[in-house]
Amino acid sequence: MIWLVMALVLLLSSPASAQAPVIAFMDLIEGPAKGNSDTSQGQRANVNGTIVTLWGTNLGTSQGSSTVTVGGVPASAVYYWGTATPPNCGPANLHNGYQNLQCVIFQVAGATPSGAQNVVVTVGAVASAPATFTVRSGAIYFVARSGGNFTSIQAALNFIDSACCPIPGGQVIYVKDGMGTTAGVNWPHLTTAQLSLVAYPGASVQLGDASHDAIQYNFSGSRGHTTYSKLSVFGGGPPALSAAVQLGPNGRAIGLLIQAPRGQGATAAIGGSGNNLSVGGCELTNVGDPANFDTLYHVLYFGGNRDGPPRHQSDRFILWNYFHDNSALRAINLFNATGSSPDPSDTIHGYRIINNVIVAQQGSGIALLAGTVGENWIIGNLLIRTGQGPTTQALNFVGIELRTYWPAGQTPDLTNLFHFWGNTIVNSGVSYGASRGALLLGDASVQNASQADLRGNLIYQGNGLPYLSPSSNFPSAPNVARYSNNLWFGAGRAPSWDTNSVNADPLLVSTSGAGDYRLQAGSPAIGTGATINYATTDLDGNVRPMTAPWDIGAYQLSRPKGVVR
Repeated sequence: MIWLVMALVLLLSSPASAQAPVIAFMDLIEGPAKGNSDTSQGQRANVNGTIVTLWGTNLGTSQGSSTVTVGGVPASAVYYWGTATPPNCGPANLHNGYQNLQCVIFQVAGATPSGAQNVVVTVGAVASAPATFTVRSGAIYFVARSGGNFTSIQAALNFIDSACCPIPGGQVIYVKDGMGTTAGVNWPHLTTAQLSLVAYPGASVQLGDASHDAIQYNFSGSRGHTTYSKLSVFGGGPPALSAAVQLGPNGRAIGLLIQAPRGQGATAAIGGSGNNLSVGGCELTNVGDPANFDTLYHVLYFGGNRDGPPRHQSDRFILWNYFHDNSALRAINLFNATGSSPDPSDTIHGYRIINNVIVAQQGSGIALLAGTVGENWIIGNLLIRTGQGPTTQALNFVGIELRTYWPAGQTPDLTNLFHFWGNTIVNSGVSYGASRGALLLGDASVQNASQADLRGNLIYQGNGLPYLSPSSNFPSAPNVARYSNNLWFGAGRAPSWDTNSVNADPLLVSTSGAGDYRLQAGSPAIGTGATINYATTDLDGNVRPMTAPWDIGAYQLSRPKGVVR
């Protein structure tokens, strides 16, 4: 389950590990080690297997003497090693100044043992902590103008639909350059074997356009057990539901460029329900129609079933994505409740929302709303000019919104706890909004601010708008152990309920233009955050200390030596 939460969680090496290569996430985490007919890198046909893309930091801008191994076996081929810019690593720009990821595209060698194997990148004789790739049976196909198995994506999907079931394991479909379709594709029936649709290394593959959804799901339950990787996908707009991708159980969207310029309706450019959902390294932009702003349309919307009896849906990973310049309401919208009583809605929990960048967002950057319960982690995100919106709407013009409750009539059987650690929020809100500012924690009808664990966050309100929305309902005597070591600047004194707070200019590198929200030397945010026993990195891939205070905010400048990491 934590396979996408990255090998970095196992970084327990020497002080040199601060500069060790870090595997942040991979597109394919399972597949065959043989049966790949590609010979473009000098390989023999069908001797080797799955082509995998991994993203990370401290990987370098070229391969040189660096290596990648799976189960101790060197990759049979390396297609690309460098910065994560289009089209080399797919259409998503993850080397954008806020995040500066690199990627490695490699092929699993035929000699790799079956089962779960460690993926390790070694740069300058320093090895990364391992990620996991599971070698299993399956089939590999190519969509190409010539020399492939199919000459269209739809033909490949139709074949999978008719012939998938006798094939053990799963299927991987690689799509070569220029083989996209602006009309979109129809997705096959559900299969319990994983189906992956992947752009071939360096290929540009577009599905849908401003008038056509990328994918039509014509069969009930057909959205699960699917990985979409390195594709450019569109939500087509009215009269369609404007959804580019919908995930089901064990569904994964990795390295996509997602757009929906005419998006409207009660949906999102990317949505999903079920257990074990992952959205990693996607660029989401140009979502929503500013001329027809729809408060029901979102950028990313995860919900759940509402047909009863209610169940828990959990393990949802939203990692390393780049949201920017969207006109839909809320970048990350987590909600599942009908409003009826009794309410048959599934509850949703177990979110890891880590190292995302959200810029110029209408409404909240991150909203945890009705039906979002249990324990959840919101760590290391950078939110810049969120909480925007038109004057014609009465919205919550805030950066992060915690306004959740259990569906009506359900007996809570989980303890609600929302960890907000090491995030940076910059200039959130608008002057004309009644509910405006950096944070909204509870409100008059939803008194859940005491469920927040707010530590080590950097709140920079150079716009002078409040740190905490006036609509919040913060308890008068909160659990001080869970509100501490935050930095507040630009809107007056720090809130009285925050212990060990810092109320000073954080000395960010730059807050003008696109800005650079890293810390300068001498910043009061350095080493003054909370000590949090949770293994993660910052947006630059610097490992957070586990037994010493973090730097406050989304970037870790200091690297204390002798600390177990």
